Amino acid sequence: MGLLDELKQEAQELKAREEEGPDPAQANVNADTDAEQARRMLGPKMKALYNYFKEFNEHLNVVSPDVSGDYLLEGLGTLTNLRQGDYKLATDDPKSIQKFTFHWSCSGSGRQEFKVTNPILAEKHREALWNLNLRFNKRDLQSGAGAVFVVEAFVPVSFEFEADPVKNVISLKLKNLGALGTVNHFYPPDKINVELMDELAKCVLRRPNRFDELNGEKMSDTLRQRIRENLEIERERRDTELHSPGGGAQKSSVTQRLKGSLFRRKSGAK
Repeated sequence: MGLLDELKQEAQELKAREEEGPDPAQANVNADTDAEQARRMLGPKMKALYNYFKEFNEHLNVVSPDVSGDYLLEGLGTLTNLRQGDYKLATDDPKSIQKFTFHWSCSGSGRQEFKVTNPILAEKHREALWNLNLRFNKRDLQSGAGAVFVVEAFVPVSFEFEADPVKNVISLKLKNLGALGTVNHFYPPDKINVELMDELAKCVLRRPNRFDELNGEKMSDTLRQRIRENLEIERERRDTELHSPGGGAQKSSVTQRLKGSLFRRKSGAK
């Protein structure tokens, strides 16, 4: 077989493979069709979520339930007895809801001061407070001996829902719900139902709920809080041993308070 014949045969084989392969234009059409189907499935679910929290928001602002809680600032202390209020619902387009936010605030009177005697830890705490969108001032101590943080008794909390037709899910971003930080969840349309909405509403009101269970988590709120408190005690102990002249002999007020709360809970348990 001559060279020309070889090239001709190779060209024919390549052409045959191209004809057998998927049509890019058709693939784009299929992708557009899938995205449109996802939008049709996600649209009613987003509307149901929006209507639920719209009504929930209206009731909360009429009833003004007495709900308060504490927020642990890891390594610093605790913002205590912050009262919830100022519930709001926001969306760019109520007629075609692709994204909306339900948010509120937890606030108290005055400010709280936290002293950090290690400059490296002080900088880490500054970054953490900044990333959490908390309101605070930092006052450096003399000779680089650390800093004092003055933190306002204010924590913003929010649920952010957004439809994602590419992945065919509804994303839920929880900010500062019960504890400082952000948690993301993703739900296919068939997982969005009234039970999920009710459990989320209970979370807002800080009532016992099954939200974690619905998300496949088996740890209870009580156990999770105990773990947080134990971690805080251990962190305080290490900081005291590393940075206090008296080694581990001195105990911070936070450690004493947390140990007291654990003791009371344990002795009162049945």
